Amino acid sequence: MQVKSNGVKVRSLFDLQQSLELNAVERALPLFEIDLSSSTSENNMSLNSSEGWEKVTATSEDGLHVTFYGLTNTIAVQVCCQPIPSQSGCNWKIDINSGSSDWNVENVRFPQVAVRRLGEEATALVPIGPGQMRPDAGKVAFSYDGRYPSGWCSMPIMGVFQESNGLGLYYAVHDEWGSTRQLMLESEPGMECIRMVFETPVPDMGKTKEYSFCGEGVWQLVRGGWFDAAMIYKQWAREHARWWPALGAEGREDTALWMRELSVWALSGGAPEECVKDVKEFQEYLGVPCGFHWYNWHQIPFDNDYPHYFPTKEGFAQAVSDLQQHDVFVMPYINGRLWDTRDRGAEDYEYTSAAFPSVTKQPNGEACTESYGSKESDGSPVRLGVMCPTTQLWQDTVRDIVLRLQNACGVSGVYIDQIA
Repeated sequence: MQVKSNGVKVRSLFDLQQSLELNAVERALPLFEIDLSSSTSENNMSLNSSEGWEKVTATSEDGLHVTFYGLTNTIAVQVCCQPIPSQSGCNWKIDINSGSSDWNVENVRFPQVAVRRLGEEATALVPIGPGQMRPDAGKVAFSYDGRYPSGWCSMPIMGVFQESNGLGLYYAVHDEWGSTRQLMLESEPGMECIRMVFETPVPDMGKTKEYSFCGEGVWQLVRGGWFDAAMIYKQWAREHARWWPALGAEGREDTALWMRELSVWALSGGAPEECVKDVKEFQEYLGVPCGFHWYNWHQIPFDNDYPHYFPTKEGFAQAVSDLQQHDVFVMPYINGRLWDTRDRGAEDYEYTSAAFPSVTKQPNGEACTESYGSKESDGSPVRLGVMCPTTQLWQDTVRDIVLRLQNACGVSGVYIDQIA
């Protein structure tokens, strides 16, 4: 790293064993970028590690510690880099304090890196679903943008590899809490490089003056490819992640035995007379217990009038009992995030009076809403408010739906969509 009085730049990321420079010097990214918003106006600004600081100090005792002072010494940023020689890598932390300024911390992009194209067979790892390898990294233009954790971004890891030469860079965040982050990777053929960025939205955005990076950014050389990178993350997660489940000899013991032993599922829906006969015949033909993922068991239309799932369609509870006597484990569908803004036909029944305080909001106070193609009775699109999962109202609402399905209707489990 090159430390100057007004900023810091990453000048080299060198593999000593391969005698190879990995850093894309001509396209080098700032180590960090910080988005700030004003407490007293609508102004926004961004700071980066490369330039514009009034003072920069560095110490190398127990790792590299660099402190940046700016905005007339009203903001301080400290970056720590801890080398891990045994792993051919380093871990990164950042702390931000704007306490004596007018500015609040909103987003932090850290630790950013641009890696040069590693060879003709270079690949990039992106965590779509179980993970995906993208060929021609640095040769062909492509990009990835995913919000962790989600079904479309399953792990906070990325990487660039040239497996034929046993060369690669593992780029990850090791965070025991699994905090939300935006992962961005871009292959730039014009510059023959791959840019990788973690963007972290700061809690209490727009109100936060002090922020400490949750977890550690990790850069580590890999003598292999995607599998070796995945094993680095797996080993860390098993030892440190608070969300890692307790495992017995046959996997998760907190998952019901019937769920672990099922080998086949049926997916259908509607009123009992529309689906139960077919599901029973499906199980009888196979001759083994099966699961039934039941959609549209409720009287309200799909993706409409959520979360008012009751009353059920006539005969639902009796059909559940009948199916389960025939070795069919019933798991109905509900949505785990959404409340219809007009939740009784075209009427605002409880959305404004009950739900709105617990709906997620835009910075201007407007509700965050989504639409999925369903229509209201007047033909207009259904607009669904996105509920905040930390609120008591939404936790109680989902819990009550699940318990009513289990206790009053006798189902074996409940599928909570957009959460499961």
